[in-house]
Amino acid sequence: MRLLSKLGKLLFYLLVIAVLSGIIYYNRANYENAYEKIRLAVGLDQPCSRPLGYSIKQVDSQFGISSERLTEIVGRSADLWNDALGEKLLVISADGKLDINLIYDSRQETTVIQNDIGSTIESGKESFDRLKSSYDTLKSQYQTQKAKVESLIVAYQIHKEDYEEAVAYWNSQGGAPKKEFANLESQRQALNTEVREINDLNASLNQTVVNLNATADRLNIQGKSINENVSAYNRVGQANGPEFQEGEYISDKDGVRINIYQYKDYDKLYRVLAHEFGHALGLDHVSDPKAIMYTYNSGNNSELTSADLVELKRVCKL
Repeated sequence: MRLLSKLGKLLFYLLVIAVLSGIIYYNRANYENAYEKIRLAVGLDQPCSRPLGYSIKQVDSQFGISSERLTEIVGRSADLWNDALGEKLLVISADGKLDINLIYDSRQETTVIQNDIGSTIESGKESFDRLKSSYDTLKSQYQTQKAKVESLIVAYQIHKEDYEEAVAYWNSQGGAPKKEFANLESQRQALNTEVREINDLNASLNQTVVNLNATADRLNIQGKSINENVSAYNRVGQANGPEFQEGEYISDKDGVRINIYQYKDYDKLYRVLAHEFGHALGLDHVSDPKAIMYTYNSGNNSELTSADLVELKRVCKL
């Protein structure tokens, strides 16, 4: 009986040790999962509770942007979301999980071409506007000169008729007295002076017409050139489709990253970075065309709209 009793105790202790070992092994195997569940239960791992670290990794030199300028623009894009909640949602970190890449391909090459054509168009428009201003000035000058010539001609006709009537009268009287003859001579000379003035002003008017026509021709040529450049601009854009994929947020087996492929200027770069940062935080697209999280980078505002804030609060469960 004592032997059986000792054997029973030994088996009991072995059983306890085995059970405890199993519990310890189970807890170790599931420790991290259980710990995360506890953190979630007490609210330590709610969405937006931890900052997402990012770092600038790959930047193609063909973009021609300095590291300082890029760092500043990326930082402002991140702070757009940080300032919205007054918390650090996005922070720059050397070992950040989110990589920022600027990848040069046909999209940015096309944008550079379009920017060059666009600059030519803008320069052409400025030149056109200057020509148009000259044309308007010449047109106003022509109208003033023309009105004056017509007025002088009317006055000349009246004076000429008065003179001819006086000459006819005195001829019918057998000749004009000395005083009247001198008066008629004075009228004749005045008429000649008026003719010279009319001819001079008419010559100036004709030159204005020549200048006006020449300016009109240059305007037509300039306008045609602008239209051709606009057509070229549109053709370049259409060759790459109706919309560019300026950037994208990617999360796959290789990690998480933001790839930027195209931007027209630094304002557009800021907006597309802010947009992709929003996706990195978990935000979806919104329907407001002015919003940062709108499907296309078509707006010009640099601030979050109410639609952006509603989407951010939804993701952060606020």
